Amino acid sequence: MAGFCGDDCQGFGKPASSSHAAGRCSVKLPGLPSYVLIGALVAPGAFAQQAQFNPTQCEGRTAQDCNDLMGSFELPPEERQKVLLSRATARLQQHDLEGSIAEYREMTVIDPQSWMAYSTLGFLESIGEKWKEAVVDLKRAIEIAPDQDRIRGMLAVALAKSGDCSGAKATLAEEKARAKDPSTVVAADQTVSDACR
Repeated sequence: MAGFCGDDCQGFGKPASSSHAAGRCSVKLPGLPSYVLIGALVAPGAFAQQAQFNPTQCEGRTAQDCNDLMGSFELPPEERQKVLLSRATARLQQHDLEGSIAEYREMTVIDPQSWMAYSTLGFLESIGEKWKEAVVDLKRAIEIAPDQDRIRGMLAVALAKSGDCSGAKATLAEEKARAKDPSTVVAADQTVSDACR
């Protein structure tokens, strides 16, 4: 503590005291009670303990509000995605398709390169017959991860259901050429055939 507790406690403008012999320099600041100083030293630790995120703090909040809250706690992106995934799963179990879609959409804000989030969005939007939204999200999933199986099959169905039969047939042909197991394309092929007669 050189500079603060030199031979004469010069850092505080006080002469050396008996406590200096023990390597300390005692100082009183005029006008401030000692409990204020102790509180100022102890308070940061107390606040640090309070500033921990708990997923229950997101209850009743929208996906965006929950993500913003987690961000204010400086929760790492991977942890934020886990919380949103858990919320999305719970919403699906409650038959809240729109709520689940909102949670996955917020995951794409955290990680715009998450092919899993985009492909799941496309799948959920297909369940809700939001074909045009499904097309956009499935195309994004393919851009991010062109080698992932079955996304093109889902995209072909969404394109057919949205009225783009030529796009659906071209996407389906591409998936058939890529598929390691032709049986994975059978359902998509049938759906595209039925929608594009």
